[in-house]
Order: sequence, then structure tokens, then C-alpha cells
Amino acid sequence: MVSKFISCLISLMVFFSCADARDTITWLVVDWPPFMILEGEQKGEGLFDKVLALAQKNMPQYEHVNVKMNWTRFWTDVAEGQHVCNIFAIKTIEREKITEISESYIYFVPNAIIMKKTTIEKLGNPKSYSLIELLKDNRFHGMIETTRSYSELDSILKNLTATNLVRKAAPPQSYIRMIAEDRIDYTLEYPKIAAYLDQENNPLPNQLSSVAIKELPAYTYGYTACPKNEWGKQVVEDWNQIFRQLKSTPEYFQVISTGVTDERELNLLRENFEYFRAVQVI
Repeated sequence: MVSKFISCLISLMVFFSCADARDTITWLVVDWPPFMILEGEQKGEGLFDKVLALAQKNMPQYEHVNVKMNWTRFWTDVAEGQHVCNIFAIKTIEREKITEISESYIYFVPNAIIMKKTTIEKLGNPKSYSLIELLKDNRFHGMIETTRSYSELDSILKNLTATNLVRKAAPPQSYIRMIAEDRIDYTLEYPKIAAYLDQENNPLPNQLSSVAIKELPAYTYGYTACPKNEWGKQVVEDWNQIFRQLKSTPEYFQVISTGVTDERELNLLRENFEYFRAVQVI
């Protein structure tokens, strides 16, 4: 009788333990101010900090673990089917082969030409400018990171040989400071990041601005990527359901515009928000 009671008790304990257990999602996080801020007084105040917090709040069926890792580690782990997800994903054919990709949940201005405002005047204050033409213009000298991918611009940067642009192993803030000090004329960067670094690193900020790159779309979409298996598919479906509701609200614009100080970028986000709200799959 005692043995039967103990057996039943163990069965109940196992049942309730399984019922309470929640699956765990490991989320990639990176220190990438102002998109994501992991340290300092502004910790947790970045755009993607807020997005991830919203997702985790609305996905209580999972345990959530944030792990700081580099991009190489993430793409290796996700290709192996590990339970990791990345909210910074840009959709490509190659990535769709190894990951489940969410519907677009955010949009932002892509990489732009970052210059001093006085240098932009020399170009005629254009709304957009051809990167191919800029690279051939000997009046200007630019610098970008050595190993960084610039997404759609990579083919342009790879195929052009004689240009005024060099690549160096230095962090983005170095190039922003060099522009302010007139040591180089331009770099390529997200306007949001350039404006943030300008404020944080330059003794006389607000001298810099951005020019849209003619070879790029006006804005680009962001996605979440999880492993290409049944687990990843379920997480992405749960993510989609949440952000279909969130992005349809006017309040979501406050999230999307977090940290935007570049006037051109802010105007573009405003102009396209209604379209973004109305479309589920992009």
C-alpha cells in the first residue's frame, strides 16, 4: 500500500513538474548603441532592448535567457538547430535556407553616407546620392570597417577597385570622430548610430548629418530568425501573432522611433508608418 502511494506521489510530481516546465529561448543580445545598450546609464533603453522586452513580456509560455554573443556564433548555433533566436535579422535567400524568418516587425533607415553638413553642401544638399559616384570623386576621402558587412552595398564595395575609400580595423566611433576632425570626409553607417556616436564622442556635436544612398531603398525591414525546425517555427508563429497586434497601434511608433535624432530619418519613419501598420507580411 505504501509502495503504491509513493509510486502515485512520484507520478504526480513528475506530471506537475512537466506542466510547470517552460521551454527556453536563448536570445542573442549585442552591445550596439543605440540599437541595443547593455551597459552604462542608458542600459536597456535601446530600440531593440524595448522590442525584446515587449516580446518576452508577451510570450510568458517560454523562459527567456539573453546571451551576449557575436554574429558568427549565432549563425553557427542556429544552423545546428539550437534553441537560439535573433531579433536583428535581415532577410536573405541564404538565411531563409537555415532559419525560420518572422514577418517584418520593424522598419528603419538603412546605411547612409555620413558627412559633415558643410561637406553635404558641396554635393548640393541632395536627398540621395549615388555611392558609386561618390567613390569615384577625388574631392572626398572615406573610411569604413575592414570586415563588416554592409548588406546590399557589399557588391558595390567589392567590385569597385580604384576608389577614394579605404577599410581599416577600427570601431565606428573612430570614423565619426575623424569626420568631425576633418581627417576624413565620410563613412557609411546607420544614421541612428552615427547621430548617437556624434553626441557621445565629439566635443562639438551636431556638425554631422546623413545622405541617403541612391542604390538602396528608402528603408529596410527587420525580422526575427530562429532555427529551421518545428521548435523554431512555433516560436516564430508566436512572435508573429504578438507583433501583428503591437505594430497596428499608434503607440508602436514610439518604439520604432526610439533614439532617432536624425531629422531625415524621423520624417521618413513618420511618412511610412501607416503603410507599415497595415501590412502583415513583408
